[in-house]
Amino acid sequence: MSIFKRLFRIGKAETNSLIDKLEDPIKITEQGIRDMKVELDKSLQGLAEIKALAIRSRNENEQAKQRSEDYERKAMLLIQKGENGTMTADEADRLATESLQRKSQCDEDAKRSAADVIKFNEQISKMDTNIKTLRSNISKWENELKTLKARVKVSTATKKLNKQMAQIDSSSTVSM
Repeated sequence: MSIFKRLFRIGKAETNSLIDKLEDPIKITEQGIRDMKVELDKSLQGLAEIKALAIRSRNENEQAKQRSEDYERKAMLLIQKGENGTMTADEADRLATESLQRKSQCDEDAKRSAADVIKFNEQISKMDTNIKTLRSNISKWENELKTLKARVKVSTATKKLNKQMAQIDSSSTVSM
């Protein structure tokens, strides 16, 4: 029974050793950086979409305000025509009322689109902050990766140097 425990412990130790060799910090860091860059690309695409929606809402707001002013002008003209006698007073009042109803509908559309613009601008500022944070994290981890690669090179060179120094001793010098 103890032989099986020992064999199991040896197998466990070898498995852990193999996993440690596979777990290369440089490769893991590189993969993390690639993942963050993919997230950055997605975030930039989302930011562009939200900016487009904000611009569209801003344009809708301006158009709704313009239509509202046009309907108000038309109502004023219709009332003037009714007073001048160019058009019957009842017909002018009816058309002016319709024009004012459309004006109020355009005013509501303008309010809604203005609220959308505010909402989109808030989302843009939040996403912009997140993108800046993500960019700084990517930069930080790229610098860490450079440091890690330099440490590996120094470690490898030190191992080689120590190995060469260990081979030079008094007996090997004499044999040379």
